Amino acid sequence: MRDALSYWLASRDAFEYWFLTINKKLWDGLSKEDKAILSAAADTVMAEQALAAEKDESEFKKKLEAAGVKVYEVSQQEWETSAKVVREKAWPRIQSELLGSVLMKK
Repeated sequence: MRDALSYWLASRDAFEYWFLTINKKLWDGLSKEDKAILSAAADTVMAEQALAAEKDESEFKKKLEAAGVKVYEVSQQEWETSAKVVREKAWPRIQSELLGSVLMKK
């Protein structure tokens, strides 16, 4: 990015997400205990990935600044205002068209 940008706005408006998948027939054949073990392991992996992403973002932001890219960040108030609008307007559409209520509530 440093070769293409002079400025970067760290708007915190995007996120990465990961999927861990398993064949439904295999999942249905597992015991309740095995399902709990796999679900707990998946939760651990996802939590670790989120922490790693935050660390990576911080490191790359520093690299951009060191390369002369001016980094701007939105204030907490700006972010909260934006988040409120997104939750009111975009999330209902994401729920109805993509994810459904179970995933959105989670």
